[in-house]
Amino acid sequence: MMRPLIAALALVIIAGLNLRAEPATAGGPPDVQATFVETGFGHTCAVTTDGSVQCWGDNNSGQLGDGTETDRPTATPVVGLDPPAKIVALGDSHTCAQSATGAVSCWGYNGEGELGDDTGVDSPIPVDVIGLDSGVSDLASGELHTCAVLSGPVQCWGFNGSGQLGSGTDNDAFAPVTVANLNNAVQIDGGEDDFTCAVTASAAAKCWGNNADGRVGDGTTENRQVPVQVSGLGSGVDTVSAGGNHDCAMMANHSVRCWSSNFQGQLGIGTEDAGSLVPVEVHDMDDAVEITTGAFHSCALTTQRNVYCWGGNANGQLGDGTNFNRSEPVAVKNQTEVVHIAGGYYHTCAVREDGSVWCWGGNQSGQLGDGTLNASNIPIRVTLAAPAGDSRTWGDHNCSGDADPVDSLLTLRFDAGLSTNTGDCPGMGVVVDVASASPHPWGDIDCAGDVNPVDSLKLLRYDGGLNVAQEPDCPAVGTAVTITLPG
Repeated sequence: MMRPLIAALALVIIAGLNLRAEPATAGGPPDVQATFVETGFGHTCAVTTDGSVQCWGDNNSGQLGDGTETDRPTATPVVGLDPPAKIVALGDSHTCAQSATGAVSCWGYNGEGELGDDTGVDSPIPVDVIGLDSGVSDLASGELHTCAVLSGPVQCWGFNGSGQLGSGTDNDAFAPVTVANLNNAVQIDGGEDDFTCAVTASAAAKCWGNNADGRVGDGTTENRQVPVQVSGLGSGVDTVSAGGNHDCAMMANHSVRCWSSNFQGQLGIGTEDAGSLVPVEVHDMDDAVEITTGAFHSCALTTQRNVYCWGGNANGQLGDGTNFNRSEPVAVKNQTEVVHIAGGYYHTCAVREDGSVWCWGGNQSGQLGDGTLNASNIPIRVTLAAPAGDSRTWGDHNCSGDADPVDSLLTLRFDAGLSTNTGDCPGMGVVVDVASASPHPWGDIDCAGDVNPVDSLKLLRYDGGLNVAQEPDCPAVGTAVTITLPG
């Protein structure tokens, strides 16, 4: 606990100094860059350049993979993921990852076998899917199921009440089962409402599972337990995207065709109506390079690397700055140089060329990753978590990017034995490894081996622009250092 005399002196200094928000020498963590983002019902995950995965939002079943069931409105790293991920697939309450070598692991809810480990037991950390330790080339999840492409054949697992596993039955599968009559798939996607679609090597689209409102696209509303041909899409298909109650296909000529429900304009044909049992062409969209679908909305990334969306917009998931439904494509605000998009149930996310992640729409569980639960009808940037070994400013105890007056107050509170909530920063007093002075307790400005009143005084002097004498081999206050986070 802080000694009374020194505590009083420190408070006098706080009152007397002209504290500056900017230190004489500032440093901050480099941006963590993403290569891929995927969205679920109430959570979002991103793959970073080193193959690690960070997730945020709803965590009621451990689907964030951080070892807890606590919701996170900011990005948190998935623990124990090995090997590194290439892509991720998100269901309602489970998440799966595919590595560069084609291994698959999953975490979260497992009541109907969504994790594919043949246990039915939820897991807040990754577990290996049985039999899928290599060879998977594409991965996708629906609400309660997941499917993987293995050099042509497809295997699925999880809930199968509508035949979405394609096995010819409606029996759930707690380990992967082979989809019938499909041996040449190259791409796959899982729908929110119990259906699945795939593109074959001959560029044909096939779907199976729940066919309410024509989700399967074969001109009927009869559920299909095995893949059937989507009407009119026997060739020329590049990719398919299965949404909540509709589907879209991007064609090789960059046009987009959608089918099934259209009550909120999600087919993009200029109307809001019952929809179509067969594919119809989206208006004014002839330069798509990627498509994605949510519950009631659709989006396309264009050759100019801009994003256009259409359909339901009650939560701002179209990103056009309004909350009005749009039955034809409208431009997402402030999104350029985009390289990848993903549509969640009521939200949408994008990765830009610089590796930054942006999200917009519903945020009831923190799935936008901005630290709030407030919806946004324009894109907002997600702050990805700093990895172990990240660069920090020596003395930056609130992780703001510089050593500032708030850091002084945090150290004073710690000296006095009071709470110091540093969020994603290491807790005050926690021992961290520092590149040029390790190990030391976080906040140990004088490198004395603890966080003490001298550290507070040194930070106060630094805030006031005064000289800060450093001990030998101790990083100077305000200089960037590299730390290794505990654990």
